[in-house]
Amino acid sequence: MALSERQKISHLLRRLGLGAGEIELQTYLPLGVEGTIDRLINYENVESGITMLPYQMSVDKPDSPPNLDSYIASMWWTFRMWATQRPLEEKLALFWHTHLAVGADKVDFSPMMFEYLGILRRRQMGRFADLLKDVSISGAMLRYLDGDHSIANRSNENFAREVMELFTMGIGNYTEHDVHEAARICTGFGLSYPIFEDNGQKYDLRVRSFLESGIPLAGGFWSYALHDQGNKTILGQSGAFTPNDFMEILCKEPATAKRIGTKFFEFFAYNRPSQAIQEHMGSLFKKHDGNSKKILLDLVQMDEFWSDKAVRGIYKSPVDFCIALFRQTGLGDMIRKKQNPLSEVTPIDPQLKGGLYYLVSLLQKQGLQPLYPPNVKGWIWGHQWVTAGSLSNRIQLSSSLFWMGNPKQRIGNATANLILKQNPKNEQEVVELFLRQFDADPDTVHMKLLVEAFNKVGGMTNLQNIDNAPVPLTELAKLAFSAPEFQFC
Repeated sequence: MALSERQKISHLLRRLGLGAGEIELQTYLPLGVEGTIDRLINYENVESGITMLPYQMSVDKPDSPPNLDSYIASMWWTFRMWATQRPLEEKLALFWHTHLAVGADKVDFSPMMFEYLGILRRRQMGRFADLLKDVSISGAMLRYLDGDHSIANRSNENFAREVMELFTMGIGNYTEHDVHEAARICTGFGLSYPIFEDNGQKYDLRVRSFLESGIPLAGGFWSYALHDQGNKTILGQSGAFTPNDFMEILCKEPATAKRIGTKFFEFFAYNRPSQAIQEHMGSLFKKHDGNSKKILLDLVQMDEFWSDKAVRGIYKSPVDFCIALFRQTGLGDMIRKKQNPLSEVTPIDPQLKGGLYYLVSLLQKQGLQPLYPPNVKGWIWGHQWVTAGSLSNRIQLSSSLFWMGNPKQRIGNATANLILKQNPKNEQEVVELFLRQFDADPDTVHMKLLVEAFNKVGGMTNLQNIDNAPVPLTELAKLAFSAPEFQFC
């Protein structure tokens, strides 16, 4: 079936963005399909709207000691996904995070997780080899895969194995001898914690001082003196390779291009593509040296990207479900105005922080808390997102979403105002506007059932009442958001 321009733009916002509600559509529809592609992919030309500083999450009061738990980094990234006007920047970082997975539960230090996130965001539109090199030497990766314990004559094989098995070529393309030699290559790494100098004396004051002056609190390093400088033979090549040499070798392997190119397609188009598509994506990855921007520009020109298999053909991840709903409520401008970026140790608005705790807990309960993958393999994307437990949680969210906020500024009131401003003539038009607001397809729902449910709980009368507006919206949400069709994007 041929797609209308509106349907194409909606599809682009689901795949290259973080949801396709009516609010975002109104921004992109005037641009047309090609203009939407340009704005999404060339996001560096768009203001993100994010001014909140990372460590503002770490303080509750102006004089309280900063909390450096990794949970803080997870909250900050969740805020970015909720509030950004450059959605592909965060969606692409999520793709690379689940591919080059690092678990904050083991790292357990937000400065390292912030550094890791910064590398993903800074390098994701360039060469894959440069991204891989920087992630590999990041404090988070060194700590996560024990690279900081690997020096000459005492190599650790953990990272050496995973970089070949998971981050590049995949199983079957290397031998145990290659793992041993790779471990020798990946020696000489360590971690530095300037924050703990002077035996940790005046720790709280040191943290605040470092944050306010921009001094790194921790970081990874590589020392040639601690590196195994002998010759190694790996993947049929011999030499006194350094870690950077090794990363370049891995990135030039055909298996790496095909594997990661296919992962690109599955993340942004649909699962289990044909062998021909896998080969094509491998050739694109090789042609563009793993440059995400160039790969995506080619991907959106492929017929398969617009096919029936692709459009609303992927199970919604917790990010696709929860973050999209929060973006579709119309609170974007309000939460961006609540930012107060005076300094790294300026507390954020308590109401905003409470909303973020709630949103992060929703993602966690549905199995995708940012920066907390289940293991080094990252998350498995697909039907695993829709389980009895996650569906139950999504229905609970439907019941609570519109009641969030103080009595005068509930999400339900903001949503009701957005609908009423469009002057619906009857209850059916209200339902249609509600479905459009949250990117539910009116053609796939039982409209009569929704209209009847809307009327049973006060309908238009309650929608226009500031105290009761959440009631009819909640009833519509419970029916629409729990529908099987709504679990796809």
